[in-house]
Amino acid sequence: MLLGAGSDSAIHEGIAGQGFVLAATSAAIGLLAGIGFTVSLLIAELAFEYGSVTQEDAKVGILSASLLAAMLAIVALQLRARQYQRLYDVEERDEDQDGIPDVYNHERGLS
Repeated sequence: MLLGAGSDSAIHEGIAGQGFVLAATSAAIGLLAGIGFTVSLLIAELAFEYGSVTQEDAKVGILSASLLAAMLAIVALQLRARQYQRLYDVEERDEDQDGIPDVYNHERGLS
């Protein structure tokens, strides 16, 4: 491997990964917001006759959607954590063992 070749790929991997991290963070926050369906339960209780099949169906649907949102949020947060770990690994890579991560050597033109 040529000296400095690793730092070029580290720069490109870091830049490419940042967009995914932002999208994954936004998706995870949106999914976590989907967990809070208490207002929907209140509206279903007020909109439908007490004890009716429709009211019960609405409650089951709302709670199912809340459970699905929680499971999808877990997946989104795991994907986000993996991507952050990859970015960290790229930024900490020190192939020439000089104690300075190769990303910083490239920025200063030392690679």
